[in-house]
Amino acid sequence: DTLIPTLTIFADMLSKMSLNKTRLLDAAQGSYVLATDIADYLVSQGVPFREAHRIVSALSQDLAAQGRQFHELTLEEYKRASPFFDVD
Repeated sequence: DTLIPTLTIFADMLSKMSLNKTRLLDAAQGSYVLATDIADYLVSQGVPFREAHRIVSALSQDLAAQGRQFHELTLEEYKRASPFFDVD
């Protein structure tokens, strides 16, 4: 009973919405939202789940201490954390 009116309102809202891409990017890069993706990547490379999360946790702590984020790491820095990191 309420689906069509809800979708109509939602469509109208979306058509008038504007996004600040700079703020969205800053918010995404200014957090550790990539941590889960990075741990999942390691698991996909054959690293056991617990070990992958230990590696990412250590990386997160090091980055926080340095005031850095995951997107600022070089491949060499990732490889120092685990040889399972690669260009892909």
